[in-house]
Amino acid sequence: MKERLTQLLEDSVGPNPELERLEPHDHYLQSCRDVCDLLAAEANLSHICMYTSGISSGKFVQVAQLGSSAGPAEVDTNAADYEPVRRIFDVSFLEFETLKARGYLDKIGEKDVGIFYLYSRGEIFGFFLYGGKDLEYSQSILAENAPLINLVCADSMFSFRLTILGEYLPADGSRDKFEKQIGATATDIVARAFGADGSTLRLIRPNRQLEVIGASGVYDLAIIQARHSGELLSGRLLASEEFDWAAVITSDSGTRDIGGLPVDVDLRGKLKEIGLFSVLMCKLVATSLDSTPQVLGTISYFFRRVTQYSRRDVAMFQDFSHRLAAYIALYFALLETQEQKRLGETQGRALQLAELTNLLSHDIWHKTYNLQSEAAGLEAFLEKAVGDDRIRGSENKIQTLMKEVEGVAARADELFEVTNRYRAIARRETAEMYKISNFSLSKIIRGVAETLGSVLSRKQISFRLTGSQALTARGPMLLFEQVIFNLVINSIEAIGQRRNGEINVSVQQDIGGVIVRVSDNGPGISHVHFPNLNEVFDIGRTSKTGGSGSGLFLARQIIGTHFKGNILLTSRQPALFSITLPPP
Repeated sequence: MKERLTQLLEDSVGPNPELERLEPHDHYLQSCRDVCDLLAAEANLSHICMYTSGISSGKFVQVAQLGSSAGPAEVDTNAADYEPVRRIFDVSFLEFETLKARGYLDKIGEKDVGIFYLYSRGEIFGFFLYGGKDLEYSQSILAENAPLINLVCADSMFSFRLTILGEYLPADGSRDKFEKQIGATATDIVARAFGADGSTLRLIRPNRQLEVIGASGVYDLAIIQARHSGELLSGRLLASEEFDWAAVITSDSGTRDIGGLPVDVDLRGKLKEIGLFSVLMCKLVATSLDSTPQVLGTISYFFRRVTQYSRRDVAMFQDFSHRLAAYIALYFALLETQEQKRLGETQGRALQLAELTNLLSHDIWHKTYNLQSEAAGLEAFLEKAVGDDRIRGSENKIQTLMKEVEGVAARADELFEVTNRYRAIARRETAEMYKISNFSLSKIIRGVAETLGSVLSRKQISFRLTGSQALTARGPMLLFEQVIFNLVINSIEAIGQRRNGEINVSVQQDIGGVIVRVSDNGPGISHVHFPNLNEVFDIGRTSKTGGSGSGLFLARQIIGTHFKGNILLTSRQPALFSITLPPP
């Protein structure tokens, strides 16, 4: 058997025209079939099934079979109710040393089925289920050749995993669509390439919070929840200036130190509580155009069973992490360039519209002035006529008539005031609109509330501003005023005719900057119109009849481009928008 196993190993590393014509996946499956054929013939087996990780994340998949099947097509890597997998959880670190020497052979209960575990560099990456007329003889043959069997299978497996790490990464669509694709694809690649139970990808948001954008394999919500153990490990790694990776083993029987971020016993215990026995995590660090490091987040893969990590694993994972970080940073930079171009085009159209607004507002102003004068004259005439007893009728009818005239006069005053403001805006020079300055956030917000005061009063909507009155921001003040104006107008329209309408704005200090929150008690953001929260910022997307869908898009561009901040929809009901600004 040793000679034939050695020949298989030479065929896998040397030139082989027949295998080279196959795709990597088919090449690997053919190698597995060759091993099963050899073991069946040499160990006198009547049937054999081979399972390995790396084909599907979080699963051991049957990759080859000879004779009758001794197990399912695939099984979860943490399936404790399936005996061959359950026994993997019972392997301690002390037994790993034994595995190196002879493999791990066992018998399932009283059944005529044996198990041979495939082991390499601290990881059980698969197993054989086998049977024959003389199981003890078969086990003796396999045990004698266990190191070479493991070597042949490991070489084939890890050559296949290297091809997985080079798989295509997506580059399509908007930022939100790209994040969904890269989150799903990258974590699936990592889980398969390292035969892991699962993988997670976290990115740093502008508010400095971590967000899971991708997870694959076998995991529960505790692993990806905010402020839970997985995020704690990410936070500690990101806070370290010395280390860019961490290998955590939560077994009580000792570990082999291979370097990386030191992790205390307390965090190890917390990871173990949520079922993570082994975690390997890397920072995602890209180099920006000015050659400074740009930390994007973390990516990790984990096992729900005891597994050692080798320096080979770390080196391969670091290489993939660097490639992934550079890829994400490059795509985000491309998207930002495209968005800035669209913003420039939109602002150019806005300047053209400003001139048109100036002309239209001038005409409307004259007509409104005349309407205001006529309404005031009519009101005075009616008061005098009633006093002179020239208008007769019931008291109620006269009062109703007086109220209608007063209403016309009030609306004329309101229209006149709004028109004056639009004329002032239209006359502003472009340089003034983009002028950079330090300004009071609360003063701008109060100014918007005062501008819309008559509308708020007529619709009986209360406006409340809370938080610090001393906080400031730096950037184009007029553009920030427009963002707040758009958000408040959206709230007014959302509340509509509802009674007891409320709009709440808060200004608060946050780690690394300021957060301005705008919320209302309207119907909230519909799941039907916007299944994904961030879709509200897509240009052209709106739930309003006759709406253009550009207000929130422009708000996000203004905050991102001119203030280096971010605006997020953080709640559907009530609708809550959060603007994060860096310190001035």
